Amino acid sequence: MLKTAEKFLAEMDRLGLKYKEAKDLPDGKTVVTVGWEREMTQYDVSLFFFEDGKSLTLRIFRLFTVPVDKRLDIMEQMNTFNRDYRWVKFFVDKENRASLQIDAIADEETSGKIPLELMLRTNTIIDSTYPAFMHIIWG
Repeated sequence: MLKTAEKFLAEMDRLGLKYKEAKDLPDGKTVVTVGWEREMTQYDVSLFFFEDGKSLTLRIFRLFTVPVDKRLDIMEQMNTFNRDYRWVKFFVDKENRASLQIDAIADEETSGKIPLELMLRTNTIIDSTYPAFMHIIWG
């Protein structure tokens, strides 16, 4: 397991936070999956720690499913949020799932606290944006 991922897991343990799994991938990355349950939704956060020991990507692969007839409206709303929120990038993937991503610089010294801070910021952003997406789908 990469040292950056180990530091992150140690910080999670120190704070008494749970994670679903941590594993090394064939391409040299380590992925840690954390489940989040929010008031309006639940999702998995996947943190990919890169072999260079200097970067990571936080991904939520399925925040919600995008109905085909609402795809353009959802994408327009995502563009607005991508402009308004500097920490996350919303997008619709090939399977019509609303997803988001953050890329960050984090080395052994900072890989405990930075990913945790990014997860917290992501949760705050999702709490702020999720109702607008649901309004498009159900409104």
